[in-house]
Amino acid sequence: MVKRRQYDLTTNPKLGEARAVCLAAETAVKAGLCKVMFQTDNLVVVKAFESHEECCVDFRLQTAKVQFLNWCSKLSDWKIFHIPRKCNFMAHNIAKWAIASNTEGQINPQTLEATVLDDLVEWDPGALNVWRS
Repeated sequence: MVKRRQYDLTTNPKLGEARAVCLAAETAVKAGLCKVMFQTDNLVVVKAFESHEECCVDFRLQTAKVQFLNWCSKLSDWKIFHIPRKCNFMAHNIAKWAIASNTEGQINPQTLEATVLDDLVEWDPGALNVWRS
């Protein structure tokens, strides 16, 4: 029997972003935070998650929305915002690094190259020759 993870891998960017926001909400609650601002560069996810409608127009986001709102119900205050991708390179850089290094789970930021954590520049995995290691 194959044990499935709570957040299975996906190749759909919108669903991946929705699951990332869910994971951020879960992490915030488990860290004991009370007031949280979530930021994502996916406007569809923002609109779906901030909507007061029970059902999402995009049914693929429904499960993620329910999980997100469940975690957020444990916070005293929260808001989700859309930010431009050019202000969110770090999230994409870390995702690319994780794929390039075949890494899953929690990552210690101190183990990453500074260029991966740059929020203003898109990281190039080829520059470090990670693909061949």
